[in-house]
Amino acid sequence: MIAKVARGIVVGLVGTSWMTAAQELVGGSESASDEEPSWDKASSPAQVARKALLAVGVDPPPSWIPFLTHAVHWGYGTTWGVLYTLVRGDSGRGTFREGVAFGTLVWGSGYVQLVPLGIFEPPWKYDAKTIATDLGYHLAFGIGVATAADATRS
Repeated sequence: MIAKVARGIVVGLVGTSWMTAAQELVGGSESASDEEPSWDKASSPAQVARKALLAVGVDPPPSWIPFLTHAVHWGYGTTWGVLYTLVRGDSGRGTFREGVAFGTLVWGSGYVQLVPLGIFEPPWKYDAKTIATDLGYHLAFGIGVATAADATRS
């Protein structure tokens, strides 16, 4: 079990790195901005972290936004990698199609979680380009996870 969790962490980190690379290629780096961080413009991972911290009585300053963005982004992706590895196990080879399906599942779950939190609007309120871009990032994640799971299978 410990070996599967460790493998899942690696798989999740690889998938998250693929997603991050896709985001950098398409949108560039948020950290390159000279603007002061603002909660009005904060990423969804930072907003999730802020809501959690506010729930326990901590109001993080905007200067925490970059750290919270990365902590939640990498932690969330790693958690999905562990879940993938535990559910899938070591049987058979993962496929490109499986990675696409997994990435789509993770993308959809984001709306299930973030719409009720008031961080996202329902998907039908976004234009097709926004949906396609966001889905594309998650497909990169899913394909990265499936590829890493294959590469690390014993």
